[in-house]
Amino acid sequence: MKTGETISFAVDIKPLFRERDQRSMKFAFDLWEYDDVKQHVAAIGERLRDGSMPCDGAWPQEQIELFQRWIESGCHRSVRLRESESIASRRMHGRLLSR
Repeated sequence: MKTGETISFAVDIKPLFRERDQRSMKFAFDLWEYDDVKQHVAAIGERLRDGSMPCDGAWPQEQIELFQRWIESGCHRSVRLRESESIASRRMHGRLLSR
């Protein structure tokens, strides 16, 4: 991520949470839902920093710092990408449908 780029839940934060993480926390809130994460952002951040989340081992420091920067920047839901960036991103992630 380049300095000055907007950190967004959809692009940067949600992918940090694995399916296993999402399932294990579903009893309390959904880590893949922006509104749930935003509502519990302080508690999630604290647990990430103290290493108690995820339950099978702490995140690398760079991921914790990214999450913290997302909080400090205002917890953006998503960013509007230029069409070319959007297409490139979807191709990279195998999501572009065949024409």
